[in-house]
Amino acid sequence: LLAGGHALFGDTSKYATAGERRIAQITQTQDGLRFDVLGAPGEEVAIDGCAVATPSARAWAPGEAIEARVTTEPGGRFSVRLRLGAAGHARVTLET
Repeated sequence: LLAGGHALFGDTSKYATAGERRIAQITQTQDGLRFDVLGAPGEEVAIDGCAVATPSARAWAPGEAIEARVTTEPGGRFSVRLRLGAAGHARVTLET
């Protein structure tokens, strides 16, 4: 766990869950994490992790509003689901 009680597992449907072609520029913020999600334009992606408190997520890409939906499970596990923008990129801010 990182300071603040967050862990980012990445895209658990892939062999390299947090590989450089899926997750980039993970940065710890005062209230959570910020990271980039990479993939094909319009691709639906789920990024998993865990947190000590239920997180909220915001996502954006240059010139686009991207909806990020968070689902949670018992024990602190969460999943952020989003559809990538036209450039195949989204920046996600996760806060608790």
